Amino acid sequence: MGKKPATYADLEALPDHVVGEIVAGELYASPRPASPHALASSR
Repeated sequence: MGKKPATYADLEALPDHVVGEIVAGELYASPRPASPHALASSR
């Protein structure tokens, strides 16, 4: 059986120092930027 799609509860469960988003049912997470003025890019 396949993997279940990520949910909002999965995002809520991430530690405070990690940010994440759900794209097409997959959870993508990365460290939270140290500065609120940090730039982010998306490919």
